[in-house]
Amino acid sequence: MPETLSPETFDFDEWFADANLPEESADIYTRADVISELRDLERRIELADAVEDAGENTVSEKSASAQLRDQYEKLAETFTSSKITVYLRALTGTKRQEILEVHNAAQKKDKNKETDAEFMFRLLSESIVGLKRAGGERKPMKLGQADVRRLYLQVGDAQIQVLRNAYLNASNAVPEVSADFLPGASSKATTDE
Repeated sequence: MPETLSPETFDFDEWFADANLPEESADIYTRADVISELRDLERRIELADAVEDAGENTVSEKSASAQLRDQYEKLAETFTSSKITVYLRALTGTKRQEILEVHNAAQKKDKNKETDAEFMFRLLSESIVGLKRAGGERKPMKLGQADVRRLYLQVGDAQIQVLRNAYLNASNAVPEVSADFLPGASSKATTDE
């Protein structure tokens, strides 16, 4: 006969000792400034290819297209190696309410300083729990509100939105694991059985 649980015999730690809030991760790039140069190189490579296809290149030296492709590869490596993975932990409704109360109090004090963006910076600073450089290992990290604001000024709206979306997903979505990206897999493993 299976063991019956009752409030008197239930051991919370036995069942939930390893419970943790959900986390999500998101990638941002510190060298997004090179994208414009990559786009320029793409256009120049297409033009060089067209010229070479017309037979106007010399065989004795490396083609203009090949030289441009080398530049492109080096610049693309600069971009990809600037990736930082940010790990964000879910915030409970209670914690979000506390942050909102602090934000509202600060906004009453100085509306010009405490904008809605500052509220998002507060949420993200509470949510960020780790960072990882491209090819590196995850490091525990806590960023302050000023750090998140500074990051925003350096990487811009779109990349901060990526972090915000990861925070929202960690806080509001039911945790699930998807193997759809694996060859031959076409279903999701969820918390439901």
